[in-house]
Amino acid sequence: MAEKPIKDTLPADLPENWQAEQTVAPTGEEVGLTHQHGYNYLMETVNRTQRSLNQINDAFETISTGAARCVVGTTWNNWTKADCDYLCTGNNDQEVIQAALNSLQQSPKSLGGEVILLPGTYFLDGPLLIKDYTWLHGLTTDNVILQRRSADGYGEQKCIICMTTAMLSNLKFRGLADSPEDVFDILVKGNLCIIQNITFLPTQQSIYIAEGPARIINNKWGSANVAIYSGSTSISNGYLVVQNNEYVAANKFIDTSPGRPSGSGIRVAITGNVGYGGGYGAVRLDGLASGGGNVIQGNIFSTITILNTSGRKPVNLGNIISGNILNRGGDGDGVVLTLGENTSGWFVTGNILLEVDEGKNYLIEDLGKGNIVRFNSDDTGGSAPAAVQQATPMISVSADGTVTASAVQRAGYVAAGTKSASLNLSSAQDPDFVPENIRDGVSVFGVTGRLQSTAAGVESFHGRTGAVMPEHGDYSAPMVGAATMEEVNAAIQAAVLSSWEASY
Repeated sequence: MAEKPIKDTLPADLPENWQAEQTVAPTGEEVGLTHQHGYNYLMETVNRTQRSLNQINDAFETISTGAARCVVGTTWNNWTKADCDYLCTGNNDQEVIQAALNSLQQSPKSLGGEVILLPGTYFLDGPLLIKDYTWLHGLTTDNVILQRRSADGYGEQKCIICMTTAMLSNLKFRGLADSPEDVFDILVKGNLCIIQNITFLPTQQSIYIAEGPARIINNKWGSANVAIYSGSTSISNGYLVVQNNEYVAANKFIDTSPGRPSGSGIRVAITGNVGYGGGYGAVRLDGLASGGGNVIQGNIFSTITILNTSGRKPVNLGNIISGNILNRGGDGDGVVLTLGENTSGWFVTGNILLEVDEGKNYLIEDLGKGNIVRFNSDDTGGSAPAAVQQATPMISVSADGTVTASAVQRAGYVAAGTKSASLNLSSAQDPDFVPENIRDGVSVFGVTGRLQSTAAGVESFHGRTGAVMPEHGDYSAPMVGAATMEEVNAAIQAAVLSSWEASY
């Protein structure tokens, strides 16, 4: 409770019952009246009153104007001067809003204050500056709209709103649907700026952070080319907090510049952000502070890329990327999380890299040194791989009859066990291996033959049946190609005669 500015009590007990011909004396008792009737008491009371007035006057210098508040309305929503302190007309409304903001800075010791926008649409035909602990916000989140109508603005980024140690919240912002890529909507240029509960209707480039840390919390984007860009070359060890935001289609949700070679840069705490469009919401962080302490946790993005392109000292303390769902869209192939060259000190764990429609894992690419990547849904590059199924061998038979069993094992931990495979040989291995080439009733490697065979020899001969054995007289000499008896006798006689004649 504040101290009372009046130190001396002011009693209201001067007499009001004077009568005609009563005598005034230094004290009232001298003439038979009360003490309050004396003129000494009267002068004492007057002096006490003067001292109290001086105390009140001095106390005004210590009264804070931090609770100053202005209300702004617009004729577009039928507000009148009786409803608000400042009234916009739909033309150069930024000038009226600026006047309200400036009125909060009149005292040399001002701690800012708040400007409340009543429901309606406010047209910004020129830049608006929010500074020095002032807070511009809508009375209701859904019915207050800031409509940008000019491509001109602050700095090279041509931002229509500039914030320096200020807060913007509880309204909708509609930017230029066809603005160039170098035109942003909101410029953060001072320490401790807060952008909260803003619904960004379709826009191109929303927030440009040029200096100092910022808090971007509970905002929504319909569609944007770049939602948040940080020119971190101007940020020295400040935190960029991006928390609990939603987006439908932001091509680049967060993008930071390479940073200064000295190593000073921005730290990030990116948590609880949700994207609804698969393939949208890329996060690209470059130029982070080498001191570490970065957190990227519990988000839904398309991709996350951590870079250190300036070649400065790499991050060497604890940083974590965990519990995120990454979905770049498409067929489920490709890298969705990249740790670039010269990165270190990152612990990447528990992230889901699954393309839902295809049921495939995306990949993590670690090009840095000293990063720990483990227990993600793909486990590439991790020092502790996830459990995978043992590969089932494939069996094949070549044309020359060689049987080969082979298996391609996926990387990862394989639990104990054995997997086997079987193969039914068929004409797929050898076109001659068919039932027609296998004797009837015989099965070879599961193939049963159908070839009809003929028994060797004869089953009957000269009236004999069964197992017929040759006997005398079964065959004549001409049948077996032998000479007859007569031919043999004649040959013998001719030989004997020839021998006898020769002896004489």
